Amino acid sequence: MCKLHDWLTEIHQWHLNKRYDQVAQLQPLILNAPQEIWGPDLSDDQSKAIACWLDACLRQYEYYKLIDGELAFQYLQLAYARFQRCVSEPNSELELKSWCIKRMQQLMVLSLEHLNQQHVDEALSQSLIDAHVRFLAYYAWNDDQGIKRGY
Repeated sequence: MCKLHDWLTEIHQWHLNKRYDQVAQLQPLILNAPQEIWGPDLSDDQSKAIACWLDACLRQYEYYKLIDGELAFQYLQLAYARFQRCVSEPNSELELKSWCIKRMQQLMVLSLEHLNQQHVDEALSQSLIDAHVRFLAYYAWNDDQGIKRGY
């Protein structure tokens, strides 16, 4: 695995060269992202890296969704699982957890839309929804996150 700064340099270089049709070059960066990206503390570089990592996964999804729907779906699930792991990490900062939960919500919607377009058995969609709801309930994410309201 490479260091965070080196990883960011590589992914920014890909963007600078505008190689948007060559998404396969992003795959090693997705799969070998440095552990520093995932917390537990949140720095500016880490924040950029998480966003770039998600962008790379979404580029894989967009590229493959019409030619290999299963592979496209796997990239959505990879991102979802990675963010789920960040939320599950007890030492992760609340800001990081909140950002990850928001992205998980978006990834879930995108996953369900994808499955609907692929005409996949509805049972898979329902199981994803059920697991997502259970995860959010377990972490009480709709609670006030420790912020006391004056009412």
